[in-house]
Amino acid sequence: MCGRGPSSRSPAWALHGSRTRAHGVRTRPACAVASNARDLPNRADEVICNADEVPCNADKVICNADEVPCNADEVICNADGVICNADGVICNADDLAGLADGVICTADGINGDLSGPVAPNCGRDGCYF
Repeated sequence: MCGRGPSSRSPAWALHGSRTRAHGVRTRPACAVASNARDLPNRADEVICNADEVPCNADKVICNADEVPCNADEVICNADGVICNADGVICNADDLAGLADGVICTADGINGDLSGPVAPNCGRDGCYF
């Protein structure tokens, strides 16, 4: 995302492309393209932001109102900011990835693929070996 500070509610100094203004807080570089009619910044890939200043992704998928980004496969992340996987499986609240077969990994963070006896695997009822 270009031309924005750490969040969409950044102060005005964060919109001017400086990377170290206001006590060294790093900001993103300014956009290279013109703004749209609402004077909202466009990304460098010319995707226009929407009316509530939520940025669009490079693949032109619009982010939702709570500023959680959409993935390239157009799967929208949920309201708590947890990222969805490329296969459309939604991750759980502690940011652990769901597997391609829809099995959510457990709280210990073990990412099994259900294919081998060596590594621990995640199952719907927990991890197994």
